[in-house]
Amino acid sequence: MTCREKKRFLNQYLILHKESEYAKIKMIEWAEKAEGLQRIGEIASGGGNGMQSCVEKMLEYQKKLIAAVKKEMEVIEGIKKAIESVNDIPLRLLLMYRYIDGQSWQDISEKMGYSERQIYRLHGKALKLIKL
Repeated sequence: MTCREKKRFLNQYLILHKESEYAKIKMIEWAEKAEGLQRIGEIASGGGNGMQSCVEKMLEYQKKLIAAVKKEMEVIEGIKKAIESVNDIPLRLLLMYRYIDGQSWQDISEKMGYSERQIYRLHGKALKLIKL
């Protein structure tokens, strides 16, 4: 497997995490809309459909969130297993910071005490050591 393919595999979690964050935000937005409808008394005046619609949307995004989180959990296990195949602890940490925590190269270099250029080199070395 090429380094490019390994990066694509490792990036899966961060992409899925963004998807679940989106579902969570949408669910909260619909919950806030439902609260707003309740506050202005739309239900009392016979406009219950608005509340029902909000609750249905909220439940729809809740289902999407649950599905996304389940998928995240499955994917992250595979990614952790791949990262754990790297025996060098600093290289393994670099991969965890990047692909599990989603940290920037700059943050990783500061945290690990290396220049960004050196972090890029170490990253390339780590990718070569990953066993998938």
